[in-house]
Amino acid sequence: MAAVVPVTVSAIVLVARGHVPLIGVVDALLVGLMVGAGMALSLVNGLLRSITRLRISTRRIALDSGGDAPPEKGGIDDLDQLAAWLSAVSRHVRRSLREAREREQETEAVFARMADGILLVDGDLRIRRLNPAAAEMLALTPGRALGYTVIEATMLHSLDGLFREAMLAGATRMRRLETIQPRRRLLHVLVTPLEGGVRGSGAVAVLQDLTEFDRVERVRRDFVTNVSHELRTPVTSIKVMVESLQRGAIKQKALREEFFRSIVEATDRLAQLVDDVLALARIEAGPGRLEWQPVALDQLVRETVAAQVPLAREYQVELTAETDEPLVVTGDPEGLRQAIANLITNGVKYNHPGGQVHIRLRRTEEEACLEVADTGIGIPPEHLSRIFERFYRVDRGRSRELGGTGLGLAIVKHVCEAHGGQVRVESVVGKGSTFQMTLPLTEAAPAPLSDRATDH
Repeated sequence: MAAVVPVTVSAIVLVARGHVPLIGVVDALLVGLMVGAGMALSLVNGLLRSITRLRISTRRIALDSGGDAPPEKGGIDDLDQLAAWLSAVSRHVRRSLREAREREQETEAVFARMADGILLVDGDLRIRRLNPAAAEMLALTPGRALGYTVIEATMLHSLDGLFREAMLAGATRMRRLETIQPRRRLLHVLVTPLEGGVRGSGAVAVLQDLTEFDRVERVRRDFVTNVSHELRTPVTSIKVMVESLQRGAIKQKALREEFFRSIVEATDRLAQLVDDVLALARIEAGPGRLEWQPVALDQLVRETVAAQVPLAREYQVELTAETDEPLVVTGDPEGLRQAIANLITNGVKYNHPGGQVHIRLRRTEEEACLEVADTGIGIPPEHLSRIFERFYRVDRGRSRELGGTGLGLAIVKHVCEAHGGQVRVESVVGKGSTFQMTLPLTEAAPAPLSDRATDH
């Protein structure tokens, strides 16, 4: 159309001057208009083809992206179709970005809360990422450790060597490693290279803390060893005395009575040991093995004290109790009864003739506090931290002489912990000991003790 304008102006000037006839001017104008119209039509068709191609491409992108397909229309509606498809693509892109952000947040949440440690390094063994669990296991500060090599950050040559071994082999490697600082930990580490070779993309390590598992396993092994030893002693004694009786000692009255008395004592000790082991196993089996119910702790304490009076008389020890305030706890009656009895028995047997054992039950805020104080021989300070361990004895000779199994205080501790409580001890050598057992209170009314099953 731009070319028609100069022609029209020139024709008008020529007609005005009389140089060109009017008919010629009209013909020229018609020709110019036709040429302009053709050029405009060509331009419009080209634009429509471009819009159509763009619409088709946009439609294909939207469909490949999972967008909805609006109805197809041809001709001038291509612009509307294009707008619809662009809107669909825009919605999909926004949805995809939102979903990507949500997935990233979920991944970060899982990464941060994993119990296992995750440590990611690059091809130069520089730390790129680590989660809080890994930072705790390796005693690192997550932000400050980034960018340092494994050896620089952890000072663990074994961990650095495990990364190098896995990356050189291009295969997963695993090993148990031990750390010392800030405390001893046993770690199971599995390293997987992201790409083979030292100069690859790096590797990722998964760390599992086996410290508690290792401790429990050692306790179990020690327990089995100690039980075997404790069982062997009375069994051996019984075997030796029975063999002696078979060889003729049974014909000697004095010797026969002494052997029979020793056999009975060894059998009683053996039965007590088996009972204590079974009681401890029952408590450690978990809450599901205990008979949970409201318990009138004051009544249970009075009954247990009454049952220990004959033992106190035998050892010439005065037994007194304060249980005036009614207190109710939720727990296993027999487990609590045994724990209380063990504390009283301990105070009576490790006492002096004429000594005292005083039991006091009181309320402290939301807890019931049972104190068993004796005027006995006391416990040396170096032993206080270990007396609740299984088979730990301050005086092994005296403990066996008094018929102790080494499990009494361990049972007390496990009963308290199973009921959500604690047990503590204070002691002065030559003056006595005070054991304090605390249990959470409940407001539920207890069932009569006479109605409860006691045979477990």
